[in-house]
Formats: sequence, structure tokens, C-alpha cells
Amino acid sequence: MKIVIVGSSHAGICAGLRALEEYPEAEITLYDKRNQVSFVSQGIISYLAGQKSVLFQSSYSSVEELKEAGLNMQMETVIEENDTNHKKVFYRRSNSKKTKVTDYDKLILATGSYPAMTSVPFDKKSNLYFLKSMEDAIKAEEFLATAKNIAVIGGGMTGVEVARITQDRGIQTTLIHRNKNLLNDYLDEPASRLLESWMNAEGTRLLLNTEVTEISVDGENTVVQTANGQKIAVDGVIFTIGFRPNSYLLNQQVELGDRGAVVVDKYMQTSCPDVFAVGDVSTTYVKFIRRESLSSTCVRCCSRRRNCGD
Repeated sequence: MKIVIVGSSHAGICAGLRALEEYPEAEITLYDKRNQVSFVSQGIISYLAGQKSVLFQSSYSSVEELKEAGLNMQMETVIEENDTNHKKVFYRRSNSKKTKVTDYDKLILATGSYPAMTSVPFDKKSNLYFLKSMEDAIKAEEFLATAKNIAVIGGGMTGVEVARITQDRGIQTTLIHRNKNLLNDYLDEPASRLLESWMNAEGTRLLLNTEVTEISVDGENTVVQTANGQKIAVDGVIFTIGFRPNSYLLNQQVELGDRGAVVVDKYMQTSCPDVFAVGDVSTTYVKFIRRESLSSTCVRCCSRRRNCGD
């Protein structure tokens, strides 16, 4: 049996190792566009707070270890297309334009999620930063090393943590949140107001109940414009408005649910019998809302069909 797994973060690695246990004679190949595996993005916050070694300790496995375990690792490989009808994936090496094709008996999609991007117009020359991969973290740290004035968009857990860290580093920080309360999915209003008072005392500028309508460039500044007419000129913007399932390879080929998450059953099987989805790209059953919703880190906010700011 030939098993193809797309993605080599936590879910992809777990699926590959578990498949090896159940089907030791199977040919199991993991494809990933990166050159590393198993990066834990939670380490980014500690890294930005000054714990530099944390970022490079945020991988619990390596390509070599997985190869020794029996997995065929195809790194720096981009999956361009998937054909579930003919059980084929089309791919190319990152440094090549030549497309190749391989077939499979079972396909496991473990492509995770990607940072949600604001739907408002923005200038491509704007200094915009996201916090998902190791590369994102390094770019953000390089920016913060010289920044004097920044905006953080999104007042969930990540946004609040980043804003407090940057303000503590002596960077004037403006936190913009579309809801009237910070951490509105976690705290009641009195607790949120207490948090606001702490952040105000630290020097953070809070713009709550505020929608961003445009991001442009004016000279060396990135300018954030809001619905109420404010224009905030900053050195750059860090987005922390949540994540979306990276399910484009199965678009219009299997059933998709909330925000494009792949609908799966309790065996992680999709509506296509030989295709499975695991991790942040798939749905999971959430007891407190009594329905299928986004998996893992996405379920906190995106299952409610809006940007929660985290």
C-alpha cells in the first residue's frame, strides 16, 4: 500500500508514525515545502520576549529521525495539485519548475492552517508581519529590533501577549481590536476592563471596537486607517487575527465545513473514502457547541464564524 501524507508538522508526523505501526510494509511518504519538521509555533512568543534559544528548541523531531523510523521524507517539495478521482498528486521541488506526479492508495492531508489576513485593501509595500512559522518569527524579530512604533491588529491571546512584549521592549504599541473588550472570548467585561487598565498603565495605546479599513504606505511609514477616520502611522503591523484551514488541495473534491475546514468522521476520513485529513485543516466535534467545527487551535474563535482577534 502506498500512503501519501502532505504536511510534516505534528499531525502529519503522528499520522505517519501511526501508519507505520499499523502497516509496516506500506510505502509512506511525507511531503513538505519546508526544510524542517515539527515546529511548535507557541515558542514564538517566548522568542520575541527575549528567550532566543526557545525558537530553535521548538522542534521535537528531525528529518533524519523520521527517515530512520521508516518514513520517506520529501522536503522542500511543493504539492501543486491533488486529483482524488485518479488518486494522484502533482508536485515539484522548491528550486524547480518541473512538475512531477505520484499516485497513492491513501492520502492524508495534514497541511495545518495559515494566518488569517485582513480582507481590507492593503499596499503590498506595507510592513506586515505574521506569527506562524520559524521564518515568520525571525522576520518579526528583525523588524522589532529597530522598530519604534508599531500596531498589533487583534486583541485575542496572541495579540495581547505580543502588545505587552513590544511595549515592554520600549516600542510604542497600538493594539487595534474590533470587539469592545480585550480577550472577549475568555474574559467577562469586568476582567477585560482590568486588563485594559493594566495595559494603559504600561503605555500601550488601545483602540477597541475599531475596524481597520485600509493599510497604505506614506513615505517610510505604514499607515493603518480605521472606520472612524483615524490614521495611525507606524513602522509596521503585526497581525494576530487568527488562522484558517489550509485546505485548498481538497477544494471542490471533498466536503468542507467552517471556514474551509475539511469535514471528517471519527476516523478522520473525508467524504472521499481514501482521503483523510488531520490536525488544524480538519473539523472536530466540539461538545459545548454540539456540532462539527474547526480543529485544534482554530476552534476557539473561528468556529463562531467571525474573527475573534486571536
